[in-house]
Amino acid sequence: MKSLQRLHSAKERLIDQTRLHWRLMKVEWVEEKRRLKQMFAAACIGFACFICFCLFLGVFVVALCWNTNYLISAIASVCILYGAISYFACRRFFALLTHPDGFFAATRAEVAEDIEIIKQNIL
Repeated sequence: MKSLQRLHSAKERLIDQTRLHWRLMKVEWVEEKRRLKQMFAAACIGFACFICFCLFLGVFVVALCWNTNYLISAIASVCILYGAISYFACRRFFALLTHPDGFFAATRAEVAEDIEIIKQNIL
């Protein structure tokens, strides 16, 4: 009988805790969506620059045959520019891809702590 009273009194606390978890999950979902949008933008920019890099690299090879110094240096600088942008976009994408804590890490940690507290109170 006493354990039923304890469970009944803990009902409100459990409901409040569930609401807190729900709010935390909403915040983490917004952060996750922002991270995924950034990954998508980095992937699009990187892919576009990679395509341009490949096109200008082909033009650069053709320009090597013409023996004009100005044309080669201009195309080389454009190739270097697009190559650098592609490199940094790929680095940003993979940095976002390897999220250090994983998805919903704060929510999982809070739920694990709550489960531990419930186990201690029941036993």
